[in-house]
Amino acid sequence: MNYHQSTGKTIQQSFSEYHKVNPHVYEEFKKLAFKAIDSGKKKISFKMIMNVIRWEIFLKVEEPTLFSIDGKVVKFKINDAYGSRYARMFIDEYPKHSDKIELRRLRA
Repeated sequence: MNYHQSTGKTIQQSFSEYHKVNPHVYEEFKKLAFKAIDSGKKKISFKMIMNVIRWEIFLKVEEPTLFSIDGKVVKFKINDAYGSRYARMFIDEYPKHSDKIELRRLRA
């Protein structure tokens, strides 16, 4: 079963909803990406950045934060599928750093 079949939405639709409610995740993504770039790293991993964000949230909250999308309360959780969307947002905003992140073709 693919993402759309299991959720009824595309990854992009789900990501857009998530980002609207959690813009702070992208802000943290940018902060960590620039920390790596400023330290001289030639390549950075968006997966690693996402896991650092997850770790920081894990340390800060006792229970996962709850939020609402379309009246449905869900736990704060960063879907693995969103990492590539954050990477693309970063490259769109900072194209001079596009050589730092390797992207694959989007499949869904």
